[in-house]
Amino acid sequence: MTTLGTRTVAAGEKVDFTIYYSRYPSDFNDVPVACLSGWKLSPAVATLAKDRRSLTVAATARAGTIFTLTFRYRGTSHVQKFEVIDPVRSPLTGFWTQENVAACPADQQVYDLVFNRDGSFGLMFGPNIGYRKDLTGNWRVDGDRVILSNIAGEKPADFNGEARFTLGADGGLTFDRPLAGTQGARGTCSAPFRKVR
Repeated sequence: MTTLGTRTVAAGEKVDFTIYYSRYPSDFNDVPVACLSGWKLSPAVATLAKDRRSLTVAATARAGTIFTLTFRYRGTSHVQKFEVIDPVRSPLTGFWTQENVAACPADQQVYDLVFNRDGSFGLMFGPNIGYRKDLTGNWRVDGDRVILSNIAGEKPADFNGEARFTLGADGGLTFDRPLAGTQGARGTCSAPFRKVR
């Protein structure tokens, strides 16, 4: 049996998915639904679509509920876990970056700033060869301030974890100070972040 990790969902949400196999990183090959069998949701807090390409979480599902979707491919069972959350509702939720902005050299940019809807965040200063987040933790919004807490990772000496934010007419996100502090030149770019997704 292969466990595929945990995906967060909200009550009443429709979740589209595609099953694929990979022989190496960045190799994605869709698996035809006809090649899959043994579909099972447990417990039954969601409904699987007849085309097996989506599921819908019950509107009454409570935050903290965990359920699994099991299917078989080439004789092996695979399990995808789902956790029902009460999602953070904020325009900041999503994946932001300063990568490739003309205003700052690469060693000043923040490559990844991810505000997850489950209240967690991740930040990666650029450039980062290892593609691992430098800081992770939790985030929340209070008025026009974003506040970071429960930080894991090596915090810069000038880490504050709080900044006022502005969303421009073009969708760009700016802070009144480096949100996570600076590491030498890293994190000093003041150019707006653009939302990737």
